[in-house]
Amino acid sequence: MQTLGVLGAFTFTGYDSSKRIYVEVTDSSQILAIAKSMSPAQLVTPDDPPVMIWHGDKDIIVPLQQSQILKQKMEAAGLPVVLKIKPGGQHGWRDILEDEKDFIAW
Repeated sequence: MQTLGVLGAFTFTGYDSSKRIYVEVTDSSQILAIAKSMSPAQLVTPDDPPVMIWHGDKDIIVPLQQSQILKQKMEAAGLPVVLKIKPGGQHGWRDILEDEKDFIAW
């Protein structure tokens, strides 16, 4: 399933108690509900720790919007959060070790 562009990495299953086996979930609305329930943005609680996020603006694996939504949810919960956007950065980038120094300083 390619609904979100990354779901191909996942196989969703549910337990069929009549057959006593796990079966693949193929219904797109169920898959979307499961994927949403696994999203860090859906799991924010007021007791979460501070978070710093680095995200490349050219990431084709995880859209930048996902980090922006997480930041908004954390701010709404009153949590410390910093989102840094790496211009031209993909899902990881060549000089990421330099940018990771910001984590240490933060």
